[in-house]
Order: sequence, then C-alpha cells, then structure tokens
Amino acid sequence: MAMTKKIVVLSDTHIPTLAEKLPAKVIQELKNADYIMHAGDFVDYEAYEMLRRYAPVHAVAGNMDESRLSSFLPQKQLITIEGVAFGIIHGWGAPEGIVERLKKEFKEKPNVIIFGHTHKSYCETIGATLWFNPGSPTDTVFTKTRSFGIFEVSAGTIKPTITVL
Repeated sequence: MAMTKKIVVLSDTHIPTLAEKLPAKVIQELKNADYIMHAGDFVDYEAYEMLRRYAPVHAVAGNMDESRLSSFLPQKQLITIEGVAFGIIHGWGAPEGIVERLKKEFKEKPNVIIFGHTHKSYCETIGATLWFNPGSPTDTVFTKTRSFGIFEVSAGTIKPTITVL
C-alpha cells in the first residue's frame, strides 16, 4: 500500500525583507511535512536553513535571492515523489502571461509545475499538467491574500490545496 506524503509548497517568502518570519499556520504545517518545495525568493540564506530543520527542501532560486542561495540553488528542478513528477521554477516578468512563458521551460512535461514570482495563488490543470503557484505567505503586493500550498501525494495521485492566511 502506498504511503501518502505531505508536501508544503511555498514561494516568495521574502524573509526578512517583507516579514521577519513565516506565519504560525505555515510553521504548524511544516511540522508535519514529509517534504518542502519552495519556488524561489527566500531572499535570505537563513530562511532556507530554517526550512531545512523541518523536512527535506526542494527549491529553486528566485530573482530576489541573495548570492549565497543563487550560487547553489538551480533555476529549475525536476523531482519525482510517489510517482508524481514535479517541475519547480520561479518565473519572471509581469504576472500576466507567466504560465505561457513557463510552458517552454520543461521539455520533460512533469505532472505538476510549481512556480512563484507573482505572489498570487494559482491552481489550474492545463492539458495533462497541474500548474500551481502557492502565492506568498508574507506579502500582498499583487493580490489581496497571503497563501501557501499543500500537496497530498500517493501512488501517482495528487491532491492540491491552497491555504489562504
């Protein structure tokens, strides 16, 4: 029998520039996470290190990340967990049209593409791919809400949730 894995999905945490720390609800979910995926813009190396205390972190560099992060985090990453292929990328440019710009980035066609940059949550299946942006748990610059994501993954299936803070 397949085990269900819980993945906390974050992006655009911008610590410490937009918030000193993650909201309590995010911390609560991290305590039960099997994995953490972060689509860039930690900003500070210490924010990355803090997440690693909870669970293994799969992450990419964002455009606002300090050089200590961008020197070792990839621009995009492909990971498979419980039979589900995840592509992770930060994104760039204006919020409008970001999905169209990112479509060309993964020739492997993962089941899920996680992206950030817009600070606005997004969860939509296009073709055979689930496009997922957890939003930002610390900022409301392009949206009225702060948010993050949770995936429950088991035997090739995925249940995505966006949690509004």
